[in-house]
Amino acid sequence: MNQISSRIHESAVVVNHACPLVNPVMDDAYVEKLRAGGITLAMSSVAHNHSFREAVDRITAFYRRFERDSRLLHVTRVQDIFRAKKEGRIGVGFHFQNSRPVEHDLALLEVFYRLGVRVIQLTYNEKNLVGDGCTELTDCGLSQFGKDMIQRMNALGMVVDLSHVGHKTSMEAMEVSKAPVIFSHSNADSVCPSKRNLKDEQIKALAENRGVIGINAFPAFVKKVDPTLKDLLDHVDFIADLVGPDHVGIGFDFAQESIEEYHAFGYDPETYPLPPWTYPQDIDDISKTPNLTEGLSERGYTERNIKKILGENFIRIFKKVWK
Repeated sequence: MNQISSRIHESAVVVNHACPLVNPVMDDAYVEKLRAGGITLAMSSVAHNHSFREAVDRITAFYRRFERDSRLLHVTRVQDIFRAKKEGRIGVGFHFQNSRPVEHDLALLEVFYRLGVRVIQLTYNEKNLVGDGCTELTDCGLSQFGKDMIQRMNALGMVVDLSHVGHKTSMEAMEVSKAPVIFSHSNADSVCPSKRNLKDEQIKALAENRGVIGINAFPAFVKKVDPTLKDLLDHVDFIADLVGPDHVGIGFDFAQESIEEYHAFGYDPETYPLPPWTYPQDIDDISKTPNLTEGLSERGYTERNIKKILGENFIRIFKKVWK
């Protein structure tokens, strides 16, 4: 890594908006990889297809971890992110990758808000009470429950996440939301066709909403065969060229799941190849995040825009939405 890229990365506030859980909270090895990658804020997926009680149990496990690990700082406010950077700690934010923990009761949104959840993804591939996921057989859009949920999230100060969400459902969600929304970990369908990637009209609608897309390193969403950092940067370039660098962030999602977990999640095999997954060369785990900074610099991005992509764009959303 050259000196200029190293300086930029070390001074940047780096937000990775898709950090999978590890057993079920981040283990020591994973924390050290986050540190090596220069991550300031890890938005951790504390729940997916879980019930209310299961989600609370998983949050509780994180609270126990915070008590015994001074390297971690629970982030619920924007100032916590900058505190983590100043103190050389890793901020951890709570992110649901499905709205199922809310069950049938929107009042539970406030419970989760008080527990520290600041971002909720509406669906996880399949249909739920809110609407259809991106690999569902239908694409019927938002339900009334889903519209009510978005309005309630706007009022509470929770960010609406549309990764894994069906096309029509996502487009309607961007119309309903009065606050900026995000696709926390998604790529461009025009670069790599996939049900999980975004059509150009979704990207343009996201920009009109003033939102941000976190670039995803999951190999099948980067390039169908032998993806590399170069291929990941092609997604950055495409989105930045289409709507501007203010709408690009990081959502690497370096997940590794067993065959049992794969089947439990009900993945569509046409969209999600069987594990183990080999991530793109030169950006194959979170410790390699500095390589992204160097790659952006080599492609001519200014220091200002590199820092926006690394974290400032997501922080702009948090400043607007979080209360």
